[in-house]
Amino acid sequence: PYPISNFHYYFQYQSEQQYPALMRRHCDGDATPQLVCDLAREANGATFFKLGEWAVSPNGQYIALLFDYNGSERFRLHIRRIADGTDLIDPVPDLYYGLAWSHDGQTLAFVRPDEAWRPSSVWRWAWQHPLAQAECLFHEPNELFNVGLDISGDQRTFVVTSQSSTTSEVWLFDTANQAPAHCVATRTAGIK
Repeated sequence: PYPISNFHYYFQYQSEQQYPALMRRHCDGDATPQLVCDLAREANGATFFKLGEWAVSPNGQYIALLFDYNGSERFRLHIRRIADGTDLIDPVPDLYYGLAWSHDGQTLAFVRPDEAWRPSSVWRWAWQHPLAQAECLFHEPNELFNVGLDISGDQRTFVVTSQSSTTSEVWLFDTANQAPAHCVATRTAGIK
């Protein structure tokens, strides 16, 4: 199981199902398991289906999911309320691997690819506002470098990595947008 806040998250296969269900159980161990996302239902008989990534909001109320329905790794973002499975946004198409919630659950960061499908930028979105208001946190213009996204343990810092096969750099962005970006490992050729 993956411990996140007050819950343990795990995948469970049902008999004769090709895809598992994402479940959770309260950390106290006494609670009944709760269905978070039934991937067999999401696949809905599609010839291809993949869960690219998932991220639970810090308060445990919401889940962000990246789904691929054709094997292209062009993911669609969904945000759902876990309690009842309600979709809270229109799916956002054409995203890449990488999801991270801010510590207050009001902001979600994700990775967008360029026209060549190279992960090239990281965006911050106050998801209860229109997608057009999303802010580009980081853009990598060098075609030899790909960007990646992670979150610090306290969920107060988005960690953005830009790397080629031989070189990388790391940037930190305050999830609440109250502090300037900070490069903690500058790009030096030949050093990862």
